Amino acid sequence: MESKQEAVRGDLTINGTGRAAGGWYRYVNVDGIATVDGSVKCETIRVNGITKMKGGIEADRLDVNGIMNGHGDIAANTIAIDGKVRMSGSVAGDEIRVNGWLKLTGDCEAEKVIVHGGFDLNGLLNAGHIEIGLQARCRVNEIGGTSIKVKRTNKRWIGPLRYLIPMIVPQLEAKLIEGDDVTLESTSAGVVRGRSVVIGPGCTISRVEYKTELKVDASSTVRERVQI
Repeated sequence: MESKQEAVRGDLTINGTGRAAGGWYRYVNVDGIATVDGSVKCETIRVNGITKMKGGIEADRLDVNGIMNGHGDIAANTIAIDGKVRMSGSVAGDEIRVNGWLKLTGDCEAEKVIVHGGFDLNGLLNAGHIEIGLQARCRVNEIGGTSIKVKRTNKRWIGPLRYLIPMIVPQLEAKLIEGDDVTLESTSAGVVRGRSVVIGPGCTISRVEYKTELKVDASSTVRERVQI
């Protein structure tokens, strides 16, 4: 049964430039430049423009079109980022899609993570299905998942995304990558571990540990190969 606090929740709408307190809302819509003081719990939060969060987010769905900075953890069933998000905290959800840039001091965890762009994660990237289309530098300590695919893409950003994303040579950097089925391109890693491992072009790997299959492109370097 819905509590009395939940029943009286209203909407938060900011158009232009504004500031609002955190709290419980039904829908949060920001169109412009805004600061939110405190954590937000809501059904849907949509950010267009530039928003500074001084607290975490708990929602069914988070859509970011533009720039969102701040501190606090983000938890949402569905997260769609079209632009740039930089948070001091972690992100967790069922499905996370990044078309742009994501920077976190913590972890990123979901059932499915699809990235077309770049990221900088101080913690762990963990998901059942991980698909990364490299368009910028991607850096993370560890990646864990069932299916992991990392590929270079020729897709070019258009519109404002050109100016928001650090234009660095597209490459994934990680200390450890571990999954069942692992396919990599343009990756620099310490250890890659998996049942089936395919090292595509442009990779430098210190050690690969595999169970059933290992394929290595002639343009890549694998210093040590171990069947486990």
